[in-house]
Order: sequence, then C-alpha cells, then structure tokens
Amino acid sequence: MKKLVLLLTMFLVFFSTFPSSQVYALSCEEIPSKERAYQKYDGIIVGVVEKIDSNFIFKNESSRKVKLTVKQSYKGVRERTITIDEDPSWGRLIESGSIGKEYLVFLKRENEKWINPLCSPTRPVAEAKEELAYWKEKKLMLPDKSVDKKAIPSITGTIIGITAFIVTSVLIALSIRKKRKPAK
Repeated sequence: MKKLVLLLTMFLVFFSTFPSSQVYALSCEEIPSKERAYQKYDGIIVGVVEKIDSNFIFKNESSRKVKLTVKQSYKGVRERTITIDEDPSWGRLIESGSIGKEYLVFLKRENEKWINPLCSPTRPVAEAKEELAYWKEKKLMLPDKSVDKKAIPSITGTIIGITAFIVTSVLIALSIRKKRKPAK
C-alpha cells in the first residue's frame, strides 16, 4: 500500500511539472469595434436601470431580470420600457446597485426575449461616449411617452362602436321614413 501511495505521489509530482496549455472558464472575444458590434447585436440602447429582480433564485428562474427605461435606441428596440434577461452568476454586466444609472446595452433577441449576453460590451454611458457619438446618425424613433399602448385598443373599439351605432341609427331612420311615406 505504501508503495502504491509513493508511486502515485511521484506520478503526480512528475506530471505537474509539465506546463499545461492555458485554459479559460470563459473565453470572450476582444471587445468588438463599433461597426462589428452594430452588426453582431440585435438591439443597442441607452437605458436607465429601473429594477433588478434579485428573487430569481426563489422563482426557480435561470436568469436575472433587469427592467430598463429606454432613453435612446440605436438598433432593434422600439419600446420605451423593456425587461432583459441576464446571467445571474458570473455574467452580470449591470451591477446590483445600478438603479437609476444609465447604461449602453448590447442585446440579443432569443425566443421573443431580450438577452444581455455574456461578453457583450454593455457598460455605463459615461464609458461609452465614443460609441454614442459614432452612432448619433443611427438613432431610432421611439413612441411618444404620453401614448399608452394599452389604451389604444379601447380607443379603437370605442370608435368602431360609435361608427356602428351611427350607421345602424341612420339605417333604422331611413327604414321608418320609407314606411311612413304614403305611396302615390
């Protein structure tokens, strides 16, 4: 038994002296150029962090939800408010104490969800002045803040209802008038 332990120890010492190839847990690409980032990501925004869901573990979710108010969209995002998914462990790009802070966020679209992917160049706006100046021409129009998307269907329904009522009333009035007219 002692010989086996001694042999294993010598084996481990011998092979531990050989240099190993480098291994990384996460091998991200270099930060992409402005042009490459614009091509690579489905959505690029400047957003203000409104809420970070820290209860994702208790909800049995695999990602942390971050709610953002979109101040400016440069690609893909046309809503004023979005919720993005972010890796909850070692992929956090938006810090937990970031409520109220502005970020330049690079997003991927997967299964109708916005994802802040690992290795994206998401960072505080203060560190992204060069990109923002470069993309100034690419700004997208966002809906007016005063327009409530949930109210639009009810307004449309009201207009259709009023139109149907007026048309029905006119048809009934014409029908009654025709019946009252004596035949000549």
